[in-house]
Amino acid sequence: GLALINLLPVSCLDGGGMLYCLSCMIFPFERAVSVCRIVSSAAVTALVLFNILIQLKAGFNITLMAVTVYTAVTVLGESA
Repeated sequence: GLALINLLPVSCLDGGGMLYCLSCMIFPFERAVSVCRIVSSAAVTALVLFNILIQLKAGFNITLMAVTVYTAVTVLGESA
């Protein structure tokens, strides 16, 4: 599960690094950064919604909560 979360296209995870490299090959630098920010924000939003659903259905999961908070704070910090 942790390996799959690490491959999410979020800028602070390995999937975000892959997304950045691929988008730099396709787009100019400014556009690549913009694409990465948009995709990272969408992926974090989906992760937060997934986390809320899991917390409501299965009970509290500290690991998923920690990963979600870390990624959300990192992506929001980069956007500012």
